[in-house]
Amino acid sequence: MRIFASKLHAMTNFLTDIPKDKLLHVLYASIITSILKYILPLWWLIGVVCVIFAGKEIYDKLSGKGTPEWKDLLADCVGFLIGFA
Repeated sequence: MRIFASKLHAMTNFLTDIPKDKLLHVLYASIITSILKYILPLWWLIGVVCVIFAGKEIYDKLSGKGTPEWKDLLADCVGFLIGFA
């Protein structure tokens, strides 16, 4: 039981160290992917979500309302994998 509690504590600390922005990218990417995977064939799905994810970062850069980051795209990829599973 003590080992389980230790692992759970370590996992909780790991999740609290991830910025909220990145967790939101994972969440929204997984939702978008989990919906679109029933509508689009795989290659279309990959193309569409790449455009959506990259478009969001381009929008952030051009509008000045956000900060475009490669880590956001990485979080989107994680969300894609979760949503596709």
